[in-house]
Amino acid sequence: MNLSAIPSLSPEQIAAEIAEMRKAARAIAASPRKSLAFLRQVGVLNSTPKQRRSKRKTTAAIRNH
Repeated sequence: MNLSAIPSLSPEQIAAEIAEMRKAARAIAASPRKSLAFLRQVGVLNSTPKQRRSKRKTTAAIRNH
């Protein structure tokens, strides 16, 4: 919410909005998955998640190791 665009908010309402934003920020910071989802949502990361790679080694990787 853009607080400067709504000058009619009372100090209590502003404090409540800030508390809500801080609560959301803590929830995002507590979970890596939520952090990535949030960053994608705001456009910092690409919107399409990367595909997970298989943890099994390919035959070529085993030979080269």
